[in-house]
Amino acid sequence: MSFRERIVGLLREFPAVIIHPFQFVRECLRDRDQEIDNCDPRGKTNS
Repeated sequence: MSFRERIVGLLREFPAVIIHPFQFVRECLRDRDQEIDNCDPRGKTNS
């Protein structure tokens, strides 16, 4: 695999890695505004 192919592969993988954590946080904050706690890492829903 050439150096260039490796870079292209990384760039193809990277957006998902960057976008998904922020998407999770955004959904988290939206749900917390509705008093649904999806941010709890243990997965408890205390309303």
